[in-house]
Amino acid sequence: MYANNSLTVIYCRDLKAMTEFYRDRVGMKTLAEKEGEQVLVTEAGTRLILQQAEKPAVTYAFTHTDIEAAHAALGDLGPGEITRHPDGYEFHMKDPEGNVVEFTSN
Repeated sequence: MYANNSLTVIYCRDLKAMTEFYRDRVGMKTLAEKEGEQVLVTEAGTRLILQQAEKPAVTYAFTHTDIEAAHAALGDLGPGEITRHPDGYEFHMKDPEGNVVEFTSN
């Protein structure tokens, strides 16, 4: 099973500092913003979502063309239920170190 990294979510305490770093120093562009959240994008189209949170953490998202096959391939590891989102379908699970990983189709 192979999937492309399409999205990373960073939960951060200092949203302003993180936004300034990724936008102003790294060179990402603002795609959308709302209270407590910034959506940035690279020139290649990879999205970085910065979300205000008390405890820092990271979620990685991978795009897969056949979400049901990906879910089945990971079935013995306890993936969450496949749910619909505006662009397609997704499910979440944790990797062996406890990081949240999202698999999405869009």
